[in-house]
Amino acid sequence: MWEKFWSEINTPSDQLGWYDWATNQCGHVLLGAGLAVVLMALGAGGWFAWMFCFGSYALAKEANDLQRGGARQDGWTDVLFFALGALHMALWWWPVLALAGVGVGIILRLRDE
Repeated sequence: MWEKFWSEINTPSDQLGWYDWATNQCGHVLLGAGLAVVLMALGAGGWFAWMFCFGSYALAKEANDLQRGGARQDGWTDVLFFALGALHMALWWWPVLALAGVGVGIILRLRDE
């Protein structure tokens, strides 16, 4: 079970449709928020938690996806939404920004279809 889980997590996805893309980015927002909560529960300050989330996710996950053939634009988008989620403890308006980002992304993807 865990082998399949990690295999799926470590495989870059294509996200061909707007719904696939939007749900994927919402997932990145929630993962960033979750990691920031854990870090802050352990005593990290809000901005440190955000910087750690941003940097660790970019290096640990997306850099590896690029080495396995993932698209650079997809990696940057994932990192951006992950970092937006981690902002939730430092800034009160992060959900509005995250939803606006998803909305703009949906519009851009639908425009290209």
